[in-house]
Amino acid sequence: MDIAIKLFLSVLVGGIVGAEREYRDKAAGFRTILLITLGATVFTIISKDLAGLNNDPGRIAAGIVTGIGFLGGGVIFKRNGSIQGITTAATIWLAAALGMGIGAGEYATSLAAFAIMMVVLVILPKAEALIGVQSEQLTYRIVTVSDQSKLGELHQQFLALGLKVRSFKEAKDHDRMITFFNAGGPQVAHRALMKALYEDPEVVEFDT
Repeated sequence: MDIAIKLFLSVLVGGIVGAEREYRDKAAGFRTILLITLGATVFTIISKDLAGLNNDPGRIAAGIVTGIGFLGGGVIFKRNGSIQGITTAATIWLAAALGMGIGAGEYATSLAAFAIMMVVLVILPKAEALIGVQSEQLTYRIVTVSDQSKLGELHQQFLALGLKVRSFKEAKDHDRMITFFNAGGPQVAHRALMKALYEDPEVVEFDT
């Protein structure tokens, strides 16, 4: 009966977390998170039974952590100069921890961590959205007809509008310079910069 309760709880917890990830269309969704939580629970139950009284059950637990690291690494990728998927990777990591805790019989700790996890995944994104109204990070691709001196002018334009340039790179295509700026700041500043770029006769094209 105790094993049945553990399996049921792991499926319930993993299913709820997975449904939230599925709703947000993340790389690791309903089935993935559910299976991770259930798998961690099963491994923990089996490891305790195999260990007996004189062996260390922590060795299989350590193996679970290593395996989860590979799964988490698979959902992290780079797009438009920024790293994405880190939250999903952390969700996978914590889902496995919840499964291990349930498998070990640490119900109070696991359920408390689950409650905090859902607050982080469901409530905090709304706070982030409010912050995002005031701050946004974009990568600009700007094509100009002038020489490298334009790079410094563009950089100063970003700063003058209150945008913080995190990184930039440039390339030359025949008589054109292609510059990439990754910058963060208020949305109103981004709109002002786009207007200035649109009106600049030396800017052939730009996009974000």
